[in-house]
Amino acid sequence: MIDRAKGAVLRLAMTALLLIVTTAGAQAVPITVSESQSQTTAGQNLLFTLDGADGILPPAPAATGIFLFTFSEIDVTGTLANSTESFSIDIDGLIMLGPLRRADIPAADYTIIDGGNANFTFEVPVSSAVLASMLGDLMVAVEVDLGSGVAVLGTTNEIAVALTYNTPSAVPEPAGLAVFGAGLAVLCLLRRRRATA
Repeated sequence: MIDRAKGAVLRLAMTALLLIVTTAGAQAVPITVSESQSQTTAGQNLLFTLDGADGILPPAPAATGIFLFTFSEIDVTGTLANSTESFSIDIDGLIMLGPLRRADIPAADYTIIDGGNANFTFEVPVSSAVLASMLGDLMVAVEVDLGSGVAVLGTTNEIAVALTYNTPSAVPEPAGLAVFGAGLAVLCLLRRRRATA
């Protein structure tokens, strides 16, 4: 009866050690999920759905994120404040921007490739509270609404949306594995002592 109690205590201790090692040794791992679509008509409304099929996972605690929008050969070159060469962004109904025009894009991220088209990127940072809220259902809906003046002039006319954030890793760190190995060695020694006694 006493041997059974010792065995149960050892199994419980081993399980606790395994849980401590795998959770304490977990580190955040950055992931990026993305989708792209082509513009086919002027003033098009594009809907991107980032979900499990794209590799979306729950975020790490207190993780922040960043959306990167990449526009390839898109007709947002108008310089007038009331230009219809604009775009708006709606991220899961939690972040809404726009209408945005050429002047709203940092010059370092903007290149005119011909008279009517440009390549540019646009970043949108996401706080930890907003990221946790938007990834609660493991799906993010992103809408990019192109203004009526954004014509199809190029050959690529593509928009890509990427979200980068940290997710918890299930892989323990090397120090945690060393502690786990030491625990196994102690259990083996205890079993040998009991077998020889």
